[in-house]
Amino acid sequence: MSDGPHRSLPMSWGWRRFAERIYIEAFSHDEERNALVTALEQDWRKGNMEGLVQRVGETLRDRQTHFFCDQGAEKLKLLRREAALSPLQYAFLDFLDNAVAAGHSGDGAIIEAAYQTLSDLAARRTRQVEEHCLRKLGQRRGTYFRLRIEGAINELETAAPAHRLLGIDQNEPPLTLAKKTGLDDGVRL
Repeated sequence: MSDGPHRSLPMSWGWRRFAERIYIEAFSHDEERNALVTALEQDWRKGNMEGLVQRVGETLRDRQTHFFCDQGAEKLKLLRREAALSPLQYAFLDFLDNAVAAGHSGDGAIIEAAYQTLSDLAARRTRQVEEHCLRKLGQRRGTYFRLRIEGAINELETAAPAHRLLGIDQNEPPLTLAKKTGLDDGVRL
């Protein structure tokens, strides 16, 4: 007997746990959503986003940058060159450009860019999980998992993880995925 298609995924621990919670119907929607948030936060940290966000924040908060717009643009171009090897960092800087063009400034632009980056990351990674399920299980079962994945994404509020990752929401601790090991840890009735 197999533990499902999530066992052979060539993905990080967080995304395999998310796939497991999608595959096994005994997990609740909250557990699916928490696994998705944990996987997103894991990718954010693995992408070394804290340093980039800090440098972007310093550039956007610098008073001289407001007086000399070309100087700020040059600093952001330099950050873009440094981030060229990291798709996640590059996407964050693209969303930052979009946020600034839309009229956001300072921390508001950073929050909007982080929110958009996490939303984009969730869409890309869940497509990988869906594709794997389609290959392993076939079209009928794959369609069912697509609906469960979409449900997890729709319930996800990416603003909350974005605030937590940016250090704005200090009250809420990072999510941890609890492993069910006892007899009483079964399916909720």
